[in-house]
Amino acid sequence: MTQSSESMDYLFKFLIIGNASTGKSCILHQFLENKFKNDSAHTIGAEFGSKILNVGDKTVKLQIWDTAGQERFRSVTRSYYRGASGALLVYDVTCRESYNAITNWLSDVRTLASPNIVIILCGNKKDLEDERQVTYLEASRFAQEHELMFLETSALKNENITEGFIQCARIILRRIESGSIDPFRMYSAAAAVAAATTTITSACLLIHSTDERYCFTGEWYDPQASMTRTYQVLFYPSDNSIEMFDVKTRRAFLKRTKSEATKLNDFFIGNTINLFSRSIKIVDFGDGFTARCIGKNQERTLAIIKPDAIRYLGDIISAVYENGFTIARMRMVKLSQNEVMYFYSEHKSKDFFPRLVDFMTSGSVVAIELVGPDAINRWRSIIGPTDSQKAKEQGPLLLRARFGTDGTRNALHGSDSTTSAQREISYFFGSKYGTNTACYNDTTCCIIKPHAVAEGKAGQIINGILTAGFQVSAIGTFSLDKVNAEEFLEVYKGVVHEYPKMVEELMSGSCIVLEVRAQNAQAVFRDFCGPADPEIARHIRPRTLRAIYGKDKVKNAVHCTDLAEDATLEIEYFFRILEN
Repeated sequence: MTQSSESMDYLFKFLIIGNASTGKSCILHQFLENKFKNDSAHTIGAEFGSKILNVGDKTVKLQIWDTAGQERFRSVTRSYYRGASGALLVYDVTCRESYNAITNWLSDVRTLASPNIVIILCGNKKDLEDERQVTYLEASRFAQEHELMFLETSALKNENITEGFIQCARIILRRIESGSIDPFRMYSAAAAVAAATTTITSACLLIHSTDERYCFTGEWYDPQASMTRTYQVLFYPSDNSIEMFDVKTRRAFLKRTKSEATKLNDFFIGNTINLFSRSIKIVDFGDGFTARCIGKNQERTLAIIKPDAIRYLGDIISAVYENGFTIARMRMVKLSQNEVMYFYSEHKSKDFFPRLVDFMTSGSVVAIELVGPDAINRWRSIIGPTDSQKAKEQGPLLLRARFGTDGTRNALHGSDSTTSAQREISYFFGSKYGTNTACYNDTTCCIIKPHAVAEGKAGQIINGILTAGFQVSAIGTFSLDKVNAEEFLEVYKGVVHEYPKMVEELMSGSCIVLEVRAQNAQAVFRDFCGPADPEIARHIRPRTLRAIYGKDKVKNAVHCTDLAEDATLEIEYFFRILEN
């Protein structure tokens, strides 16, 4: 029934929503694994899974989010509604309270998701007939009144589980075929970009033709319409001005306007730029001129910090910035034996291959996508020869000389060609091989804010954290849009005067998020960060992170979890919700 994801016709995002303890996670587990999940722990944030099905003559991939039902997580899980095509609204037939709550859940999903979302009301635990509190007839009438599909399920006995998802997917397909659902609203329409690019680019060449200008393709997720909009973004370096055209409508979206904070170096493929409160992701060059002029300065390569060098994470990231590279993406993962064997398959016949596999699976690694002029050759020259002993002979400042031991335990990896770089970057950031290393216990959240990242201070901050005895158990780069930033900082709304500016800072560029581990991590690390106002910190706590690297109460270098009960939730938000 399942197939390769490469041959799918559609990708549908599904939600499983409803009160806690209604069996949502058990439904997801039964659908994906054909097994009943005995673990009754509450979902924090969300569980995620996917499955490919044949529905009629179409191959559909279902991307399924099982959201937290507990009230304290509701504000976070609202971010899941965006872009959803279908939803299972679950209640427990043995719990009247869960049934009474479905009106609120229904209101949420119809307000925050697409108005065309297909919803199936699902009465779970039908196997517990003796404990039933909600009759089939009562729920059926509710579904009819609110134009919902309805069925009862048993995750324990695997009754109607697969049928619910297939029914929902079948309805979505029928609506697509009838024209009542536009697939463009479910995911980015790459074909439309290609069709419209030529027309828009030609028009742009006629405007301001005497100015040097560069053209890029950018995407912005519109939360109101639940769709991704695509733009041609023109940047004029003479006065740092921006002009934008809507690809779909082929009309001007933004007249030429100055954006003092925006620089040409910000425009690299994969980066997210904040333009007038919109987070625009740069996905391609908009014309051949830009590709030729800018592309040569934006070569990409993959760097890997290997298990033996994780303790030098801060020093290595500092070296990256000091040598003029930009970190486009970064993630810490644990690789399996099969993943390592696949990644290093060209060395399979070599004598050192078994040692290499054992070494690369002995601990976590950090994969980093680097961008810069001649990135592949420059990174390899900075790290030095494969054998760390030879690197020490060539020069003590080479990174393998500083942090490596021998030819296998050599601290760092660097792609050796353009083809290898493309394959390796896709391996870690496209297919996302490797297991997330976040552990969610005895940990707290640290965000290195965009201003500190842009100033190249991230390595120094991480080095300070490690030197102080903390462990970094997960790390990743994230670009937050306004909705995400407001959700994450919602606890400060109405409490902290600087809240609007805090949101603006968090969405102003790429940030680096760390899971920091220690005994009593939240309290100890918060103390290490110091007072929120760097001026006060410099007077009373001069050795804290904010005293050393902060500028003011908004640009204070780092965010740390303020409340112990929020630590796991904040880490989940980044490493389980946004990363997926």
